[in-house]
Amino acid sequence: MMECTHINTPMALKSTITPSDEQPIDPTRYRQLVRSLQYLTFTRPDILHAINKAYQQFQPPTKAKLRVVKCILRYLKGIMEHGIRFFKQSSLGLTGFCDVDWVGCTNTRKSTTGYCIFLGANFISWSLKQQPTISKSSAKVEYRSLASSATEITWLTFLLRDIGVHLREPS
Repeated sequence: MMECTHINTPMALKSTITPSDEQPIDPTRYRQLVRSLQYLTFTRPDILHAINKAYQQFQPPTKAKLRVVKCILRYLKGIMEHGIRFFKQSSLGLTGFCDVDWVGCTNTRKSTTGYCIFLGANFISWSLKQQPTISKSSAKVEYRSLASSATEITWLTFLLRDIGVHLREPS
């Protein structure tokens, strides 16, 4: 992987898996790679969705699944200098963004929701997870995503207030 070329995205939008790709591989190596990449998501939230997909396909490890993990590694090679940065600024306001992939998993029909929250220009909180239930409507999934984002913003507001940081702008 040291000599590989980098790619622009951590995951292909659609991938095809052939029967020859379904050959099992060493599970130890695959698990080590996925868990190491999961640890990286603390400072690299841009790979969170791709890691989430790799974890959903954790058992049994195959050549095709290893190829997905290697795509993430190739993506990281091209942007090794990136990460989370904190900027000093005068504006202190919490801003949140949320999004949904309705029925994102074709096998389980479950949706994936995610959010990211900024304190001024600083990225401070994020989440990406598959919903535990199947929703018949995209609006229900959007409301669930919005509710989890609002809950996190409320918690962060109280946390910041407890440590003496008072927000100047409404959240």
